[in-house]
Amino acid sequence: MLDILIVKTAETYLGQTEKAGNLGWQDPEFEAKMKAVGWKPTHSWCCYFAELVWKEALTMRRPLNYDKLMELYSKFFSASCTATYANFRGSSFFTTGNIPKAGALAVWRYGSGWTGHIGICTKGADKFGRFTTIEGNTNAAGEREGMFVMRKDRRTGLPFKEKGLNLIGFIYPPNV
Repeated sequence: MLDILIVKTAETYLGQTEKAGNLGWQDPEFEAKMKAVGWKPTHSWCCYFAELVWKEALTMRRPLNYDKLMELYSKFFSASCTATYANFRGSSFFTTGNIPKAGALAVWRYGSGWTGHIGICTKGADKFGRFTTIEGNTNAAGEREGMFVMRKDRRTGLPFKEKGLNLIGFIYPPNV
């Protein structure tokens, strides 16, 4: 159920457009929501967007362990996508893996460095490893620096790129 709410919530933000230079958004309401999850001007924002969507979906679902989950979300989400992945992966409360599923967060690392990108899976992969995401701070080429919330087609099993995004795994939403 939470996975469906995550996807539906992410879809409501399709088309949100950034002011150049990570300085805010055209929509003041969206900007206020992003600031509420910790975004600050000039910060890359794909991970903040993922946090916003997961928190809004959880608020709609409001499970019995809502307060604990919100506390963990606030603790584990970071401005850094790779740190966010490490935080969730190291938790006994959440699971990570290599299979895209609706509502999961897809996490990429740029080359072998610490920077990366994150998106929200809208469905699992087909037999060719193709899956679809909704991502913030991306562009038509699917890069990690862009100005839009967009739907992107991605793939598992791609070769390593020293100067590109490399999928490191998925963070699955809690089963509530």
